[in-house]
Amino acid sequence: MNPSKPMGKSHFMLSLVVVILFLNFVCSFSMESPNITTDRLALLALKYHVTSDPKRFLATNWSTSTSVCNWIGVTCGSKNLRVTVLNRTGMGLVGTIPSHLGNLSFLSRLNIMNNSFQGLLPNHLANLHRLKFINLGNNKFGGEIPSWFGSFTRLQNLNLFGSNFTGLIPSSLCHLPKLESLNLGNNNLRGQIPVKIGNLSTLKSLHMGTNQLSGQIPGTIGDLLNLERLRFSENNLTGPVPSSIGNLTFLSYLDFSSNRLSGSLPFQIGNLQNLEILSLGNNSFSGSIPPPIFNISTALMIWLGFNQLSGQLPSTAGLGLPKLEGLYLELNELSGPIPTFISNASNLIFLQLTNNSFSGAVPDTFGNLKYLQRLDLGHNNLSSKPSSPVLSFLSSLTSCKSLEVLIFDDNPLINGELPVSVGNLSASLTLFYASHCNIKGSIPGEIGNLSKLLWLGLDHNDFTGTIPATLGRLRELQDVDLGSNKLEGSIPSELCHLERLAYFTLTDNKLF
Repeated sequence: MNPSKPMGKSHFMLSLVVVILFLNFVCSFSMESPNITTDRLALLALKYHVTSDPKRFLATNWSTSTSVCNWIGVTCGSKNLRVTVLNRTGMGLVGTIPSHLGNLSFLSRLNIMNNSFQGLLPNHLANLHRLKFINLGNNKFGGEIPSWFGSFTRLQNLNLFGSNFTGLIPSSLCHLPKLESLNLGNNNLRGQIPVKIGNLSTLKSLHMGTNQLSGQIPGTIGDLLNLERLRFSENNLTGPVPSSIGNLTFLSYLDFSSNRLSGSLPFQIGNLQNLEILSLGNNSFSGSIPPPIFNISTALMIWLGFNQLSGQLPSTAGLGLPKLEGLYLELNELSGPIPTFISNASNLIFLQLTNNSFSGAVPDTFGNLKYLQRLDLGHNNLSSKPSSPVLSFLSSLTSCKSLEVLIFDDNPLINGELPVSVGNLSASLTLFYASHCNIKGSIPGEIGNLSKLLWLGLDHNDFTGTIPATLGRLRELQDVDLGSNKLEGSIPSELCHLERLAYFTLTDNKLF
């Protein structure tokens, strides 16, 4: 028997297997499209640059044994079978972006949001001239925003939110003829907003909030006539709001809060008749509030608090605020009576007027605000009605069945008394704060009906009589302050049932 024959046969079979495997590997490339090999290698390079793949999508799915067009997060064009979409959002991936990704020459959408990619973006990405959508938000890239982003002439959406970019905003971004959304928020960008921002005539959404931008808001912002959302909040911007802001008649969201803006509010804000959110709080604005602001019938929220605004609010508003849910005017220098148009804002949920100089009687018409959850009138010069021995506005508030917080401390409500109807306030009320108000009379026992109350502040008033034993029903109470009154008698034993009570103040009374 010739031993060499079986050996030759086994060599032949092994060679045949290798050839077949090679042909299968080659066919797996050639069956996809003539140039898909380039795309496959680019995506494999991304896979190898990922150092952590906690959900193992890349490890288990991005395999050379399947068509790249079947990989999770990859979409190919129907005609040329080239990669057009790469979507790896929210996968928890850690790694860097390889330059090979710039070889995906048919890519139109790149979305790797909500991962932990880091390092600088490779210049080779500038070759992706077909890109229409880029979302790199919530990563850890760092470095400056590359100027070559300005070469993506088809780009419609650019989102770099929260990705640790630094430096100046490149002026090249102002030359993207089809850009509709630009989000640079929550980075470490500095310097000024480019004056040429007004060139982005197709822009609908602009977000540069939570950075370190300085200087003034350029007047060219008024050239963005298609703008619907504008946010520059939480920066170091100074100077006035340009009057050209009134040109943005499609604007529904305007947020310049938490800057160092100053000067008067432009009357042209009243031109924004599609505005839903107006947020200008925490700045240094002065002067009176332009009355047209209170005629924006689409407004849902107006925040002008933490400024230096002064003068009176208009007594009436022409169109009113039928959709308004939140009005925040706290910590200003506003004066005069609370106008009636506020009580006509029937959808109001939050009303914050604290720390101003409002005067006159608290309106009884607050009861019209059926959806009211929070009312803060503290630290003003409001008074009670001379014609009524009780605080009648509290009776009107019994119609507000969703009321959770009621604050009217530090107002000279001289000679007013708490009405018995205080026990009919909302069953959801958790905070009742009426200290430093010169309230006289006794504390109504009906206050024990407010079963959800957590905090009761009636200190520094002129209450007389005894502490109502019904307070013992308020098993949720955590803080009670009845100090600095003229209360008499003993402390009711029923208060020993308040097992959650942390603070209980009775100082400066006539108790025994």
